[in-house]
Amino acid sequence: MTPHLCVPQALIARCRFPVRRSGEFDLNLFTMSMDRSLDGRHAEGRTFVDVGSGCGRLVLAAAVLWPSLGCVAGVEQMRELHQIALKASTAVELPEPPLRRFICGDAADALADELCPDFVFAYSSAFAGFGDELTEFSAVCGTHLMPGTRVVTTDKRLRNSECWSFALLDAIEGPNRETCGSIAYVYEVITSLRV
Repeated sequence: MTPHLCVPQALIARCRFPVRRSGEFDLNLFTMSMDRSLDGRHAEGRTFVDVGSGCGRLVLAAAVLWPSLGCVAGVEQMRELHQIALKASTAVELPEPPLRRFICGDAADALADELCPDFVFAYSSAFAGFGDELTEFSAVCGTHLMPGTRVVTTDKRLRNSECWSFALLDAIEGPNRETCGSIAYVYEVITSLRV
């Protein structure tokens, strides 16, 4: 797989929406972190999930950047943002496949019942944590993701416990206009409660 060193301007234009958004992660840093999470793995037929997907921008970007994925999905709790993602998904011309799914609801429920992702991205600035560690999201990942799943978090780290463990594969610094810079942490689930 060839890394995407720079996101094409045409992709950026396709992933813009005519509404004010908050919490939209930088596409170049997203691409670098996902390329790293794909390192040593084929994207073909696999599932990507953006937890806290907002208006679906990164889900649609993943569909364009890695078209061999089997499914790209977004999970968003806010109904208004979920509706924008649904409209954007039908309005934006993208190659087929991958299958596109948008779920309005809690990440734990979606990961437990509806999705079995190979790659998870979470723009972590809004998740509950303690210091620079994600407490609740670590529990969600440790409870609902299969060993081998790759997880990208931003600015906050996953936390190991007696019941689950994560291996940090990389920490990638990059731009983020909302926080004046971010670090994308790329993990692999080593042990979890889901087997």
